[in-house]
Amino acid sequence: MYPLLFFQRGYSYLEVTLVIMLLSLPIAVGYSAYQKILMRSERTVTLHQLERALEAARSIAIKESTLVTVCPYFITYNNTIMCGANWQEGIMIFLNPEQQDRPLSRNIIQVLKPPRYGQLIGVFGGKKFSFSPQGITAAKGRFIYCPTATKYGASEIDALIIKDGRMRRPQLRDAQGIFLSKEHQNSTETLSCTLQT
Repeated sequence: MYPLLFFQRGYSYLEVTLVIMLLSLPIAVGYSAYQKILMRSERTVTLHQLERALEAARSIAIKESTLVTVCPYFITYNNTIMCGANWQEGIMIFLNPEQQDRPLSRNIIQVLKPPRYGQLIGVFGGKKFSFSPQGITAAKGRFIYCPTATKYGASEIDALIIKDGRMRRPQLRDAQGIFLSKEHQNSTETLSCTLQT
């Protein structure tokens, strides 16, 4: 037998464990940062798509001189498409001259899918709202994007506010959430991811 030289030995268990530990730390930090980037990106894209879809709905209502309805998307057990009650399952926009909850398939303008990493909560007086032929809506409310993971705080919450047929994004933020408007700057009203009934 030949004697083993110093450089021919393998790695010890301690050395391998130490290298794995040192490599796992940056991977864990990087994965957390990646998740946060994904959530912020989806929040931005979701609210941007919603804003563009609502602006298009308003424009179509004016151009076609008809009622355009926005409501939660719902498919019944027999595949009938109609307005639902849960905004988190998707949003449907359709021409609605007959003012019904069940649109004809040819009248559907757009269906927005629910976000993957968060939820979109609609807070309105009813389960739907419509743009009149003048582009105005009687509904005052907001869509709130809430992240799924609870470890991301109120800074990840965002909203799209609808008033008189116009959409806007709130700009004033604090540690608790987002103020609805400049008038609410001194009030305690903030956006929340819990629905109040």
